[in-house]
Amino acid sequence: MPRHEPVDAERVRKLIAQLDDERFTVRERAMKELGQVGDAAEPLLREQRAATASPEVGQRIDELLEGLVHGTGDADALRARRAVEVLERIGTPEARSALAEVAAGTSGAKLKSHARAALHRLGADAPPAGQ
Repeated sequence: MPRHEPVDAERVRKLIAQLDDERFTVRERAMKELGQVGDAAEPLLREQRAATASPEVGQRIDELLEGLVHGTGDADALRARRAVEVLERIGTPEARSALAEVAAGTSGAKLKSHARAALHRLGADAPPAGQ
């Protein structure tokens, strides 16, 4: 499962600003780093998307947000979501237990949400949303 460390908001803001840098390599590096931040960057990306007048920045932010919505961004997050899907398909008591651990654990909010939804579809009790 991916590590989920607290996001450094200032670092994310700096990377977002670099999306409008004159140098292509700086813009591309910022895209890559923001993609690695994953879900944690989403609120700041949406905030900047609403405020930006730059077509270049808007297009890049849209691409990053699209990756977050469809799971094409962070490879570790995509692998984790697929693991949840596999556990759901397996459906054994052991698989349900593993899903319950993910749903109650310290993983990212979206992954926990996917695990809860899988448990719900399996008819199993998911931990309360606050956990």
